[in-house]
Formats: sequence, structure tokens, C-alpha cells
Amino acid sequence: WLKPSWLHNRSATLCLLPFGLALGSALGFGVGSRGAMILYSKRWGGLPLLLRIKGTSWPKGIIPALIAVAISMVLGYSPVDEHMRNRTEFMDHPYPFQLFAFIIGFLVVFRTNFAYQRYWEGRSTIAQMGHKWLDGACMSVAFDAPGDVATPYLEGVGCDSSSTVLQPTSNGAPSHDNFVEEILHLFSLMHALALQHLRGDANLDNLIGFPMRDEDMISGTTTKSMVKLLSALPEAPQHSHEAFSTGLGTFNFDDVYKKQSLRIIGQLRPEERKILEFDSFGHIVPTEARVTMVEGWIMRRLIARQKHEKADMEKTSPPILSRLYQVISDGCIGF
Repeated sequence: WLKPSWLHNRSATLCLLPFGLALGSALGFGVGSRGAMILYSKRWGGLPLLLRIKGTSWPKGIIPALIAVAISMVLGYSPVDEHMRNRTEFMDHPYPFQLFAFIIGFLVVFRTNFAYQRYWEGRSTIAQMGHKWLDGACMSVAFDAPGDVATPYLEGVGCDSSSTVLQPTSNGAPSHDNFVEEILHLFSLMHALALQHLRGDANLDNLIGFPMRDEDMISGTTTKSMVKLLSALPEAPQHSHEAFSTGLGTFNFDDVYKKQSLRIIGQLRPEERKILEFDSFGHIVPTEARVTMVEGWIMRRLIARQKHEKADMEKTSPPILSRLYQVISDGCIGF
């Protein structure tokens, strides 16, 4: 009774294909649950979005759609079809078609709005993750910076750094200069590992380190006043369009991830890579566990700096210092 008069032409049975796809998506026949970032391309008027396979409901939604088409074709070549074409005997009111169109429209609009809301929810939490960890990195540097009444903005790290930030602490612990380089390396490593997990990339070779400083002398200075120059940040890679250079999606993004390498401050040390890749039993460490591991390294390093290294961080008021750990935790909530 749902077959309206506009299906008189048997070739129009393919019109049920979108209904099958929408029904398959609404019933959960869509994309698998693999937690990988989906890459999209808006080139060529959005044609790759229509033809892509990965990240859409076509691979699994096509099955109920083909079933709907097959049923319609069988009915189209059966004696029942002749009865359905007779408006006086079968249907002379547009209500069945209106009900059919309402169901299709509701399913499509509901799924589209739901997908849009999920996208913005995920995008918002990723932004929260990055912003909170950036706040944590800034607080780590500021709380440890030396200074006195003559330096209202405390001592900075750069070409005009004083000897204070380059000297070890009173008990021989790393200087503020070295601590900044170490803690920024850990924050950038944690953020890069989080992005790797979100895009489904477990290859640590896609993490490319760059030196925070160059071992160059400033012209006109003596050896005793030599400082390490801040190196320029690397340019952001512009390879996102190459994922769809053929106009179609792909199931293998390893080459794309290799081209879209993630930059971290400082090199990934061999001991860090060894721990991040395999556990004590030789099993591969999950990508989400790597982020938690580096978070633990950051917490331990900050506590050690505060308790044992006699640095300026211990002079920071504990209630203020606790905000540092709070923003790191907030970033992990976003992750």
C-alpha cells in the first residue's frame, strides 16, 4: 500500500535506493566504531564527499537499499503491479505517499543533525584539549621563571636571557633554561600523541622533532656569555589536499599520515620511544595509553621540580600552583 502512482515506470524502482540508505543509517548500519579521524576534501565542488567510501554509510547501507530495490522490482514484474497501477482499485488518495515522504525526510534530517552535533562536540573537546595543555605549558614556564623586584615580568628564555636562567639551581639541578626545554618537549609530545590517537595513527615515525634551540653564538659575545638561540618554528605542512588527489576516498591512510607528520619540540629520545611502543611484556602500547603515560611524566617532572630541585617553582603559592595540575587534567578530560 506504500507504492504510489509515480512508480508506474519500472525503471523508477531505483528511487527506493536513498530510502534504503537512510534506513540503514538510522538503524546503525553505518560506519564502524574505529576511533580514527576522518579526512574530508571540498575540492571539485564537493564531489569527493559524494564518491568517498571511508567514513560514510554507503558500504553497509547499500545492503538494505539493494534489498528494497529488489523487492520493488519483483513487485513491478508481478500481477500485483497491475492492480497497484489502477488508481480506482488500489489508491486514489496521496496520503500513503505523504506518509512515506515524511518518514524519509525525518530520517535524513534527524541523522544529519545528529552527525552535525557530534562533529561540533568532538571539535570543541579537541580545542579544549589543546588550549588547556597550552595553558599548562605556559604556567610551567612562568611558575619556574626566576626574577626579583627589578624584573617585574620575570626572566625569559631567549637571546637576551640573563645568566640566572642559564645557571643550575642551588643543589645542582637543571637550570630554568633546560627545564623549559624539557617540559615543553613533554607537552608537545603529549599533544602530538593525542592527535595520533584521534586519527588512528600508531606509527611513532610520524612524529618529527625539531630543536628548540640552535647551538650558535651571538656575534660580538664572549664564550662565557654564549647562549643558545631560539630556533624558528617549522612551517605547518600543507598536505591535506593530497588525501583526495584522485577524487575518491581510500582505505589506507598510512601514506597520508606520513606526509602529515606531527612536529614536536625536541627529538623523541630512544628511551621514550621504547617505553611508548611496547610494555614490559612486549605488547604494543595502545595509542590512548601513550597519552596517559606522558601525562604522568609531566606530573612527576613538575613535582620533582617543586620538591627536590630548589627552583623558583617552590616559591609559588600552593593554591596557585595547583591550577597548573588542574588545567592539565582539564585537557585530558577533553581528550
